[in-house]
Amino acid sequence: MGTHPAPGGASAPGTDIPSVEEQITAIWREALDVPSGAEHATFFELGGQSITALLIIAWLEDELGITSVGVDQLFDDPDLDTFIRQVVVTLEPAA
Repeated sequence: MGTHPAPGGASAPGTDIPSVEEQITAIWREALDVPSGAEHATFFELGGQSITALLIIAWLEDELGITSVGVDQLFDDPDLDTFIRQVVVTLEPAA
C-alpha cells in the first residue's frame, strides 16, 4: 500500500456528496491499489483482506468523519459503486 490519500480537506457527514464520493474513491483506490482496467472489481477481487477493510474504515473516519460504516459492509464484497452508495446512504438525513 502506498501513502495515505490526500484528504482534500476533511468533510463532516452530510456535506457535499460528490466531494465525499471522490474522497471515498481515492481511499478505495489507494487502499486496494486498484490496477487500470479493474475499476468495477469487487473488494475481494482486488485482494481485499481484513487489514485492508480496517484501513478503509479508519481512513473514512479520519478523512471524512464517517463512523457509521463497518468492515461487515466490505466483507459483503461490494464493488466501488456499491460501497459508495452504502456509505452515502449513511450520510443522508432520515426522512
